[in-house]
Amino acid sequence: MTTNNIQNNIQNNDNNDNNNFDYETSNINFSNEINSSRNNNNNININNYLSQINGVFEFYIKPLREKITKYKNEIKKLKNEIKDKNDKIEEVEKKCSVCLTNECNIIFIPCGHLCICKKCNSNCEQYNISFCPICRNNGSRYVVYT
Repeated sequence: MTTNNIQNNIQNNDNNDNNNFDYETSNINFSNEINSSRNNNNNININNYLSQINGVFEFYIKPLREKITKYKNEIKKLKNEIKDKNDKIEEVEKKCSVCLTNECNIIFIPCGHLCICKKCNSNCEQYNISFCPICRNNGSRYVVYT
């Protein structure tokens, strides 16, 4: 039995199983391949035998390696997307919650929200606004130096 015949038999079996072949629990019987590798003196031609086995293993291993590579690339891509989104979230969290453009540097006490910039703070002082724009609790505002 040649490597191509083995691969065709395996492929036909896989097609009959609707591609639900379980690579981990399958048992492969090499007795036919060993018998076909024997010469007239009943000795095994090891080169023929090894090439047949190699063909069978490559038939199973190559698609699995391709899937692993594909999944590793997908994981790498998703990790980069997560990192980019986390960077954007951090950037948004640092922006003033009133004007959404300047960096926050005023903290409200007692709630502890660091949520407005100096420009919006001066507008709050001008209009006598003393509540936190996030939780609406009254409190004092303090400048945070970074």
